[in-house]
Amino acid sequence: MDKWMQAAIIIGVCVVVVLLVRFKKAGILLLNFLFRAVIGAAVIWFGNKILLYFQITDTIGLNFITLLTCGFLGIPGAAGLFVLRFLLFL
Repeated sequence: MDKWMQAAIIIGVCVVVVLLVRFKKAGILLLNFLFRAVIGAAVIWFGNKILLYFQITDTIGLNFITLLTCGFLGIPGAAGLFVLRFLLFL
């Protein structure tokens, strides 16, 4: 990672912290959304690793849409993405 990317990440985190302090109610909602998105991304990543261990190459990609789905729905959203992927694969 180059210096500009690191600086952008630090500035982005500082902006998020300032917004959280400024708008506490919206900040709590944003923090909850980010927490669910991160947990959902981890579930998808580990799920993909487990599927690859069993030599199933039809996995879920981590992109903006899947992160939004996990952010809104949490772990059930990640499970729903796996179910949809396998139903569409059949």
